[in-house]
Amino acid sequence: MAHAATHHAVSGTLSRERSILAALAQTLLMFGFTTLPTPLYGDYAREFHFSTLTLTLIYATYVAGTLSMLLLLGRLSDQIGRKPVALAAIALAIISALLFITARGATGLFAARLATGIAAGLSSGTVVAWLKELHPGHQDKTASLRAVAINVLGLGVGPLLCGLLVRFAPLPLTAPYLVYIALLLLLALGIARAHDTVEQPRPSRRSISKYASACRPVCAPPSWRPASPTSCSIRWWVFTLRSHPA
Repeated sequence: MAHAATHHAVSGTLSRERSILAALAQTLLMFGFTTLPTPLYGDYAREFHFSTLTLTLIYATYVAGTLSMLLLLGRLSDQIGRKPVALAAIALAIISALLFITARGATGLFAARLATGIAAGLSSGTVVAWLKELHPGHQDKTASLRAVAINVLGLGVGPLLCGLLVRFAPLPLTAPYLVYIALLLLLALGIARAHDTVEQPRPSRRSISKYASACRPVCAPPSWRPASPTSCSIRWWVFTLRSHPA
């Protein structure tokens, strides 16, 4: 343990315990952002003069971005590592926030919402697998419970934070995103120093097995396995969608 602590101190890499906190923070912020704009959609509709149907389509564009990432890049973090994908998701989330700030009509909101979905899709499966790998083997259930709890917490924290800023801060269509960007920049500093569990970034049976077991439902039998890392991500996304407020 002393040797490990010395190694982390010299290399600048966070310990596994702090890396777990960084991964949980990413789950909280990324899923919080998927619901952050919810209190603002009525204001957007009045500001940009679009219909309820258009508003619904803007909100649902998130699904297109998330599914495309899960289907096309579901195994990317197995190939290049957990940290690079997590950091890419953070960068896309910052771009999404900037798109919301600069939106001048429905088209801008569509682009911002699509970028939000892409960022969430990149982050979700990566962080779930990462959390499982950061926990000792006998704590698989703990990793799953933490991931689910933080996911649900994030979905609630986003609108709450936005509502408070709209009520008490100036520039209601801008302040929530500026605060969120600041939080994401702090998160990126932590993720950049976190311990990456993919030591040899390449697809392998071992990494795929770890990825699959990471998304095993808490109450599922030990024999349960999804068909692939991509299907694992999709199952996790379906859970998130069911938890997502309409």
